[in-house]
Amino acid sequence: SNVRLFRTYGFTQPPWREPCCSFRVWPSEARRIYAEFLPARARKTSMDLETNRVDSTTLFVLQACASQGGDPSLFLRSLCCSFLDRYLGDTILAPALTRYRASRPEAPREAHWWPRDAAGGDPEQSEEELGESSAGTAAAGATGSVDPRLRRCAVRVKMCEFLCLTAHVEALDLESGAKSEAECLAMSSELRSKLA
Repeated sequence: SNVRLFRTYGFTQPPWREPCCSFRVWPSEARRIYAEFLPARARKTSMDLETNRVDSTTLFVLQACASQGGDPSLFLRSLCCSFLDRYLGDTILAPALTRYRASRPEAPREAHWWPRDAAGGDPEQSEEELGESSAGTAAAGATGSVDPRLRRCAVRVKMCEFLCLTAHVEALDLESGAKSEAECLAMSSELRSKLA
């Protein structure tokens, strides 16, 4: 995922080449939810959420939740929704989130959020628009000049995290019967079977 690539190597790849999405839950960023659902022994455990597998850290935390009589699904939903709210308010992500929302009615199983050339041109060329929006420029103006490549990496990483969280919520929706597979990202369907 772009999250892991950037964290480990300092670069990202175009989103259409990304094999999976991921998100790391730091306990310090989820204290309230951890305290509500987890026993003390699990409250300092970071969780790695992945769309292509259930990481051992996630399995440990979900089992710890269940061991004290908690509902692991409610815990995971609360956690993901809490973080999703932060992304929805991120001005740098606004153009990408707008494109993502616009693409869902046409292709609800796909996670398209990058600019697309209406003429069917090179997606690499149209992706150069990432981070060049007025929201990205305004944010850069407030903090100084930001390299467009770094801004593009930031958008790719944040959207990777956003999609990972979204896929987890949708997988829970599928499991509960709140949504059908036709309404959810393809990665949500695959994740549902791994979380079950």
